[in-house]
Amino acid sequence: MTTDKPIGYSLEDTHPSFIEVRVNEHLVKSTLILSMGALFNHPNYYEKHTLWNLSEAEMRLSFSDLNEIAGMLRLFKPEKQSFANKSAILVSGKMNVSLAKMFVGLTKLLPFEYRVFTNRSEAVSFLKA
Repeated sequence: MTTDKPIGYSLEDTHPSFIEVRVNEHLVKSTLILSMGALFNHPNYYEKHTLWNLSEAEMRLSFSDLNEIAGMLRLFKPEKQSFANKSAILVSGKMNVSLAKMFVGLTKLLPFEYRVFTNRSEAVSFLKA
């Protein structure tokens, strides 16, 4: 199932191991919040890991935005004790890698395992392992 949204992201549920969230334009806080909401409400969310494909997006997030998103994730209470909690963040460019790594640092104590990648095949391997 592919859900195209006019607001800059899409969810693709065609891979057996993960749901792909693709952002192809500017990644701003509102787009990230909307795409996270759609992902958390996806019927296969608890069974599949997540590939955040931001490789074609221009990240326009501040440290304050990242901290606010991490704070929102702290409020997330999984319906199941065990769920597919791996998330690969696929980015390009040194600045985007740095921003993604800052976000990962802010989420270390949460029930998610985020990792940053610049290579799609490595990201997919992480999600399949």
